[in-house]
Amino acid sequence: RAGGDGLSLLQKLLGSGSPLPKHLDTLLGGETALYVRAGLPIPEVTLVTEPADAAAASQALDGLLGALPKSGLFSGLEVHRAVVGGRLVVSTAQQGIDEYRSSGSKLSSDPSFLESKQQSGMPAEVSGFLYANVKEALPLLQLAGVKLPPGLPQLSTFAAYGGTDGGDLTVTAFLGVG
Repeated sequence: RAGGDGLSLLQKLLGSGSPLPKHLDTLLGGETALYVRAGLPIPEVTLVTEPADAAAASQALDGLLGALPKSGLFSGLEVHRAVVGGRLVVSTAQQGIDEYRSSGSKLSSDPSFLESKQQSGMPAEVSGFLYANVKEALPLLQLAGVKLPPGLPQLSTFAAYGGTDGGDLTVTAFLGVG
């Protein structure tokens, strides 16, 4: 728990001159989801948010992307975006946006997600959440050369969600093991 709203806390941590909190406040709105799906050579990361102003949110995204280092982890990073039904969808793969637009199965009906949501105690309404199917991601990490610790238990999913309680920001995280 942190006192005050998340934007104020982030501003204190980064200093008053940082534009990051303002960009994030403009970009993220309503219920926000960030999810990771298998992809090669890197996993697909997709963000879905409901900003008050999609055009302003897109400009804020440009500001955030412009501030990223041009080398290292972010070199060659492509970001795709679209406004779909009033929601801003941002993804590292065009397929993420195409599948969000499609009438096919969605995260909200995925059995692993539903189980993780239930086990973590995630309420119907949250400020935002992060979900990853760890069981499917670990083999990809190993292919990428990540050394997993010996004796690591079987992991299934990871879910984290945020909300507010009496003006305090709350964050809950759950890692499915076994």
